[in-house]
This record gives sequence, C-alpha cells and structure tokens, in this order.
Amino acid sequence: MNRKFSFWIAGAVLAIACTRAEAQQTAVASDTAEIVHTVKAGDTLWDIANAYLQDPFRWPEIFRRNTDVVENPHWIYPGEQIRISASAVRADVLEARRQGIEIATPPSDVTVFRSGITSSSSGVTFGGVVGREIPTQVRWGEVESAPYIDTIGGPRRAGRINSRLERIAVKASQSDVRFQLFDHAYVTIPGNRQPQLGDRYVSFKLGPELGEAGQVVVPTGVFVVDSIRPGGLVRARLDRQFAAVDLDQGLVSLDLVPRPSNVEAVPVATVATNKVVWIQSDPVLPSLQHYLVLDPGASPPISVGDVFALVDGDEKLSNDKPIPPEEIGYIQIVRVSRYGATGIVVSHSEPVIRVGTLARRIARIP
Repeated sequence: MNRKFSFWIAGAVLAIACTRAEAQQTAVASDTAEIVHTVKAGDTLWDIANAYLQDPFRWPEIFRRNTDVVENPHWIYPGEQIRISASAVRADVLEARRQGIEIATPPSDVTVFRSGITSSSSGVTFGGVVGREIPTQVRWGEVESAPYIDTIGGPRRAGRINSRLERIAVKASQSDVRFQLFDHAYVTIPGNRQPQLGDRYVSFKLGPELGEAGQVVVPTGVFVVDSIRPGGLVRARLDRQFAAVDLDQGLVSLDLVPRPSNVEAVPVATVATNKVVWIQSDPVLPSLQHYLVLDPGASPPISVGDVFALVDGDEKLSNDKPIPPEEIGYIQIVRVSRYGATGIVVSHSEPVIRVGTLARRIARIP
C-alpha cells in the first residue's frame, strides 16, 4: 500500500514538473517571438518605436535589442533589419503584420534625433563650388543692431538720453547709471524731428575713429516715445536692447535705418576686392554673427544683402612659395553708408579673419 502511494506521489510530482517546464518554455517562446522591420530611408528609432509600440520614448528598448546591428542609435541605415519583441507591439500592428501589411513609419516633426530647427531661408548653391550657398535674406534684427561708419563725432543733429525716470535707492554717479529693458528715460529728440507718440529712436554709442574714413557708431537699443509732457518734455521706453545703454548716449530715428530687401542675391563674378577695416569688439577669433566693416571701395556700389567671400592669401609653403588665396569665410552686408559697409559673418572655415583681410563680392542684390 505504501509502495502504491509512493508511485502515485512520484507521478504527480513528475506531472507538475512537466507542466511547469511547458509553461516556462511557452513564456520563453513568447518573450523571444519577434517581428522584423526593414529600415527605409528617413527612418529613426524614434519613428519605429512610435509606429510599433505607440510610444516614441521607448526607442531605447528597440536599440538594446539590436546592438548587434545598430552601433549608434542616431544612425540607422536603409536595409537594416530591426527586431522588435512581438509581446510589446501594438495589437493592431501585430495583426497587420500577420496579414503581410507593411507598417509605415511617418517621421515626427521633432524627435531626439531630429531637432526640428529649420533655416528661415533656403540657401541657393552657386559658383560651381560644392557646399557653398548664398544666404537669401537679411534679418531685420541684424540690420537695426549693426554697427556702421559715420562722420567723426557721430550722426549730426542727433538726440540724447538726458535722465532716467525710475528712481535709484542707492545714489550713484551719472556714469554708473545703466538702463534695463523697459526702463523709461527723458530724451531730447533729434533736431530735425517733431516728437510723436510711438516714434522709435535708436540709441547709440561712439566707437573708435578709423582715420579719415570716419567713426564707428554702435547701436545699443531702441526707445519708443510713450509720453509728451507739457513744455515739450519727451519720455521714452527702452523697448529693445543690444548693448549697455547709458546716459548721454545719442539718439537717431529708426526710420533712417534702411529695411532689407526681399529680393534674393544672384551670383556674380568679380575680381575687385574690398578690405576689412574694423571688427566689432576686436575678438581674437572672429566667428559666426560677428560684425565687421569693409572699406567703401567697390564698384558697383554695395547693397544690403550682397554676399562677400573673405579671402586669405598670406600663407606660404615651407619653401616660402605663396599658397594660392583661399576663401576662409562669407559675410552678408547688413548696413551701408558712404563711409563703408557692415557685414555679418554667416560662415567660415578658417580662424584667420582679421583687419586687412580681403573681401570679394560673390553675390549681389539685383
């Protein structure tokens, strides 16, 4: 009797063990079941996770499962086979795959792989040089804040910032008074203007003199007239700020600042050159968005929107033979006066932009 009972217990234990083994095998099989996505041009792991898992932020799960195929999650290539756990795939997607329907992976507007930041203006390739593009538009903010060359002493009959409206708890000398955005000031309007509510005036400080060429004028902000008091007292609000705004800085009408044209620059071929005569802030390594000034010696006259290539021809080989001049960067003209033209650096390939660098016009506004 005991022997029969022992056989019965052994059989039950064996049956339970087999059942557990089958369940484990089923679980393993379910966990390892996969579907395969073939990468198409433009796919990212973010897009694939969004299409199959309905959650683009689960892309790391797909990456970890495919490290033998994908070395860098930012770079996947057409034709690669991406494995995805079937247990994690959306039910409708899984059913579609079983019916042989290919799953589309529409790109998202913004992902961790695609910044979503696009240029405000498309570039136009020109001149037969691969990778060279013309900036097609000048931004208004680059124009109104651009330094320029005027007569020595600055613009004639300019206005002036007289005093600050806001009171200061700790007394300071006039030279220490600094304006912040939306502060108010009492101002003197330029001599050839009648004050009107809403009028806009650019404050400026004077930069270095460039010999007989004139003097640099550096815009610091834009004031808007918001009150005209009895006796002609004019109050203005600092609406935009480009640099430190101090008392006694000058004022000129914003209407005098020319608006950039919407016409696109067209390529031109010319051998005439201008020369860089001043670089803002005298940086050691001028780079993108730095302003610089060219001498006025160009024919035909320079216009806002023209593009110049900066050319360096000072380098020599070890045997003292000169290296042919190379284009080291590009600037777009944002401000023009009869004393010179101001450009902003839009591209550069070598850190050798300096005063004396030659500039050759490669595109102009028709």
